[in-house]
Amino acid sequence: MDNEPTPETPDQQILRLSAEQVTVEAGQRVTGKVDVSVRTSTHTENVRAALSDERVVVDRVSVGAVVDELPQQRQEGDTTIIPVVEEIVEVRKRYLIREEVRIQRIIEHRIHEEAVDLRREEATVHRTAFTDQPDEASRLADSQPGDSHHEQ
Repeated sequence: MDNEPTPETPDQQILRLSAEQVTVEAGQRVTGKVDVSVRTSTHTENVRAALSDERVVVDRVSVGAVVDELPQQRQEGDTTIIPVVEEIVEVRKRYLIREEVRIQRIIEHRIHEEAVDLRREEATVHRTAFTDQPDEASRLADSQPGDSHHEQ
């Protein structure tokens, strides 16, 4: 924009315009302090859980049967049967099932209840203000967006 006057015509008037600019700077100022204390307390609470116990029952059953082939271990329901054999001598060889070991799996369900100690923490915040507190508008003008401080 030059400062030379521009000639005016009768149907036109020239107005000179100006613009102002403003610069804002923000600073930080400590206005107080914050003390935080944590207290842990313990309380007793009952808890319930379904538990399972498993045990086995071993039962020996005398069989006394003579067989031609070696019997294999087998499963009947929840019972495992293990044949115990003895070789006997004859003109031909056969197996005598002397006994069977029967192992039965028994599962018992029960509800277990027990008192357990649970901890809970509570924080207490105490703010101490300094004596030369600015008004709220000045304090907001001094803080910058995006600042995150523990002391204010």
